[in-house]
Amino acid sequence: MQEQNAADGTDNRSLQTVLVVDDDENWKYISRKMLKRAGVKEEHIATAKNGAEALDLLHGLVEKGQPLPAVVLLDIKMPVLDGFGFLKEINNSETVDLSQTKIYLCSSSFHSADREKASHYPITGFLNKPLSNELIQQVLAPM
Repeated sequence: MQEQNAADGTDNRSLQTVLVVDDDENWKYISRKMLKRAGVKEEHIATAKNGAEALDLLHGLVEKGQPLPAVVLLDIKMPVLDGFGFLKEINNSETVDLSQTKIYLCSSSFHSADREKASHYPITGFLNKPLSNELIQQVLAPM
């Protein structure tokens, strides 16, 4: 069931922007489908193929005065800049503030070392792939 804004009847999920950061084109396609099914509008779904591209996208949003994503689904293992590198850069950024963004590390890894390393960053959660429609609903739930 989708949340409604009591004041105007709009679907709160349609107002959220979600950034999917993953080098796997199939995974980005599936994520888009699941997010749309959960009520996120196509124009509110952004993708990046690695952490460096995601950082560029976020810096561009800040420069244009546009809102940052409400949710980031971040893969761990990617070329150029992986998920942990992205988190390190964001933590050190003076221009991009994701403190109001829910960041989820998404991985098919079950290694405890990944979870341990993730615990050193201000993330909302660690999600194992593949994600389910129910899990996407939980991720999109209001903060």
